Amino acid sequence: FQRGLKRKPMALIKKMHKV
Repeated sequence: FQRGLKRKPMALIKKMHKV
């Protein structure tokens, strides 16, 4: 998951945290 965090934008990470 950490690898994807660096590749994916912060917006995507925030969306996952919201879920």
